Amino acid sequence: MKKTFTIIICLFTAVLLEAQITSSEIISKKTYENKTQTTYLKLSGHISSNLIEGLTEHMESQPYIQKFSFYDQSNHNNCMFTADISITLPTIICLINEFLFQFDISTDSIDFQNTVYFENYKVVKFYVNNIESDKQKTETLSSLLKHEGIISVEINPDNICKLTISKDITKEYIQKTFETHKLKIRVIQKH
Repeated sequence: MKKTFTIIICLFTAVLLEAQITSSEIISKKTYENKTQTTYLKLSGHISSNLIEGLTEHMESQPYIQKFSFYDQSNHNNCMFTADISITLPTIICLINEFLFQFDISTDSIDFQNTVYFENYKVVKFYVNNIESDKQKTETLSSLLKHEGIISVEINPDNICKLTISKDITKEYIQKTFETHKLKIRVIQKH
């Protein structure tokens, strides 16, 4: 019953939300005696590279999916999954689109370009300018962890900050938070 309900909700959501994955093609499929299947797919549509890790985590958190991965790192339209034999391709596509829809509004105007998204949080890295001492760095870290929505923060010896935050925190909020500590941030284009 839960699977049927999940499938119905996913299909309804995908139709209403103009899904990111528009079609798929099964490259190969094998079923096993333990009532599981492994399927290799070619997806048509757009999956941003900064969503790959979070999407994989989301898919593998489903109780009937044992493994999900993008096996070709140069082409994020190629993926595979191992799941219960009752799981259909439309269900997989629906689950992917359900995850991707959460981030349709996450553009560069809201988040930094290099933001990596997960199901319940996101991670961004950037340079922190104007740190004058280890004491200032330690005080800044302690103070930042008191802010609502900041899950974890690290600043390495090269003054690269790795910030784990809740999904609703914007880059403007991050910039203002660091400015209150008299620090400027500079975005890392690739990490």
